[in-house]
Amino acid sequence: MMDMTGKLRTFLRDENGASAIEFVILAPMLIMALLGVMQVGFYMQAQNALASIATDMSRFMSVEYQRDNKITNTLLENRAYSRAIGAPYLLQPEGISVSAKDASTQTISNVREIELELGYKVPNVMAFASFGPMDLTYKKSIFVPN
Repeated sequence: MMDMTGKLRTFLRDENGASAIEFVILAPMLIMALLGVMQVGFYMQAQNALASIATDMSRFMSVEYQRDNKITNTLLENRAYSRAIGAPYLLQPEGISVSAKDASTQTISNVREIELELGYKVPNVMAFASFGPMDLTYKKSIFVPN
């Protein structure tokens, strides 16, 4: 019996492998934190991309007006979609929605107001955790002279 107690004491005092056990305990939390930071980064990148795409489309409408080109809402939607899936934004095509329509009430005479609405479903890098809807929507009014 004494020999067993001595072995137990030796086992309890032995620190070999303590680092490995600490790593096993902490690794899941560190990985979760890393994935969480990545998820926030994807969300912020998508939000900035939608704002930039809307600004690009406003600039596009301005330039095309100066060239005497009449741009339809459908052409604007197609241009915004292709801009979103292309460089530098590279948003996932299945998550994008684009809508361009004339405002129901035109507030300024001789000016066409177009309401551009961009939507994006941000991909979830932590598929095992549900964050709820990760949908972004960005709206911008574009004004072009008639």
